[in-house]
Amino acid sequence: MCIICVKQAGVKLPKDKTIRAMFENNSNGAGFAYKTEKDDTVKIEKGFFEVKAFIDAVRSKVRREYSAVLHFRLATSGATDAGNCHPFPVLRDVETMRQTSAIVEIAAAHNGVFSMPTDKLYSDTQLWIASRLADDSIVKNLHRSAVQHLLQDSLGTSKLAIIAKSMKNVLMFGAFEHDKKSGLYYSNTGYKKDREYWRFMPSKWAGHFAESGNDFNRITSPSTYGEHCELCGMWTPDEDLLERENMLLCQSCWSTMKTADNGGRPVVC
Repeated sequence: MCIICVKQAGVKLPKDKTIRAMFENNSNGAGFAYKTEKDDTVKIEKGFFEVKAFIDAVRSKVRREYSAVLHFRLATSGATDAGNCHPFPVLRDVETMRQTSAIVEIAAAHNGVFSMPTDKLYSDTQLWIASRLADDSIVKNLHRSAVQHLLQDSLGTSKLAIIAKSMKNVLMFGAFEHDKKSGLYYSNTGYKKDREYWRFMPSKWAGHFAESGNDFNRITSPSTYGEHCELCGMWTPDEDLLERENMLLCQSCWSTMKTADNGGRPVVC
């Protein structure tokens, strides 16, 4: 599960410790896109696999008055390399999307999984952008509320951030978490330090923490891990997950969706 951080114009960048938490929790490459007010272009810099290099780059190029999108990848499909780091330019050409430095009109970053054909090189996000988002009827009408609603409805549980030269603010689709203290938006809780984030980590990491002899032994073991809720991302023991429309959900999300189906009347798991 990747994480997106959205910084609207006038908001400070995340603190170094927050960037490090996002980087360490999503360690398959990072990148950022930003829009200046002076020349009104979107610039992409990506392919960072060392956190210090990322911090140095983003702090040297992104000013407080700029809007920006930061992305930290946890690979689910395609190659794990610099070219598959987000954000991507919104284009039809997937090979051009792999450029690690670019000046473009629109860039997008994704958190989630799209149902796209499996490819050894290109990720599901690249294929989705090329075949869906980059369609002229969509990309040229992002300012229209009808198109924004269409995108929102098509994403399912995914999160998407779009930064465009023609728009003042970054567009966010999906349930982003707003950190009121900093003013930043995050696509999930992976920006929190490890001790707060442990329960969201994949089950394949549990053995490492159980055997490492660190403080995580007091709060986690392989037997306490299950799978994540495909709606909110909460890691939940297997026996507590409920199936709905081919999704595995925590009890809270399952109840919320059933309540909506029930005309707003609460239901019990």
